[in-house]
Amino acid sequence: MSFGGAVAVFGVSLLLDHYQGPPPCAPCDPGSVPGFDRWIIRPPVRAYATGSDLLILGLASGTLIHTAFGPRGQRRVLTELETMAWTMGVVGLSKSLIGRNRPVLYTEVAPDVANQVINQRSMPSGHAAIAFATATSYWLNNPERGLAPKLAAVAAAVGISVLRVASAKHFPSDVVVGAVVGTGVALAVHTIRF
Repeated sequence: MSFGGAVAVFGVSLLLDHYQGPPPCAPCDPGSVPGFDRWIIRPPVRAYATGSDLLILGLASGTLIHTAFGPRGQRRVLTELETMAWTMGVVGLSKSLIGRNRPVLYTEVAPDVANQVINQRSMPSGHAAIAFATATSYWLNNPERGLAPKLAAVAAAVGISVLRVASAKHFPSDVVVGAVVGTGVALAVHTIRF
């Protein structure tokens, strides 16, 4: 595992995004969305999206700083950063290959945002994936730390995921898949590195 490999995977996703055209529908039929996801269809709520952005910055910086001042801090911080990089690469590539529409493309404002490729990149949730990758990496990186900071990291990851759904940026299934991807990447990086 290396940062270069993660960057290459992410680069492929950017290349795929370059060739993406507009969605075949705008607005799309909400009836085509599974019932467990359909309830969230509405225009995005910016305040919740901003909250998730701020919380993920706090989670990442907090866990990195706390890890840096622990035993083998430099090595562990690099492992956490590598986990984040690989998660971004896997998520970027997955979003490009899956191409699921965001909830906004099922609303009346869809024609205004249909040409933004990001609105065809709902699954998996990058915020949820990075949050759970960070929390999992922090947990695995700090075996000597108590349970409280580890649970706080997981609670922050859950909060970020909830805010992504509350903001109507993602369907609930997007954040569940993101959480699984992030946790899986963290476990893979730590298995290979240690």
